Amino acid sequence: WLMAAPDQRAAIVRELSGGLHAQVVRVVVSWAQLEPRPGQYDEVLLGSVRESLAVAHAKGLQLMVLVTETPKWASDRAFWKDPPFTGQKPGVYYPFYPVDKGALDRWQRFSRHVAQSFRGLVRYYECWNEPNLWPYLYPQRTANEPYLAVTRYGWLLKRFYRGVKAVDRRAIVLGGATAPIGSNDKHRTSPQRFA
Repeated sequence: WLMAAPDQRAAIVRELSGGLHAQVVRVVVSWAQLEPRPGQYDEVLLGSVRESLAVAHAKGLQLMVLVTETPKWASDRAFWKDPPFTGQKPGVYYPFYPVDKGALDRWQRFSRHVAQSFRGLVRYYECWNEPNLWPYLYPQRTANEPYLAVTRYGWLLKRFYRGVKAVDRRAIVLGGATAPIGSNDKHRTSPQRFA
C-alpha cells in the first residue's frame, strides 16, 4: 500500500482502521532500496512512504517502521563466498549478508535520516526482522564465531538506536522480533540462544 495511488491508499487505510480495527500498522522498508549508494537516499521512495504514513496517521493508526536488508555497498564481502544454499552463486551479493563494520557509521546516519523523514508520524522503529534466521542475517554462525549473527546484530541495534534517538527522543526503538524456531546452525539460531 506504500506505493499505491492516493485513492487506493486511502481505501486500504480505511480497511485497516475501520474494517480490521487495527491499532498499530507495521511498515517494512528496505535500507538497500532507500540508500542504494552511500549517502544517496531515494527521496522519491522516502516521500511516497511518508505520504502513506501520513494518511494512516491521520486515521489514528499508530505506526511501526521496520528497517531491514543490507545494501550491496554496505555488505561484508567476506561472507559472499559461502551462500546459504546450492543454487545461490558464490561471490554474488544478497541482502541477507551482514553489514560490514566499516559501514556502521553510514547505517547510523541512515537511521537518523529515516527518523527525521518520518518524525511526528512514527511511534515505533524496529531494527531488522527475525535476525535469528538466514533470510535476514546470514550466516548465523561460523566455525570461528559461534555468535556471529548475535554480535553483528548487536552492532546494528546500538547504531540504529542512536540514529533514531538523535532526532526523535520520543520514538520507541524495538529490537527485531526473532522467529520462534532455530536449530543453532549457520541458518537458524533459537530465540533463546539468540537472546
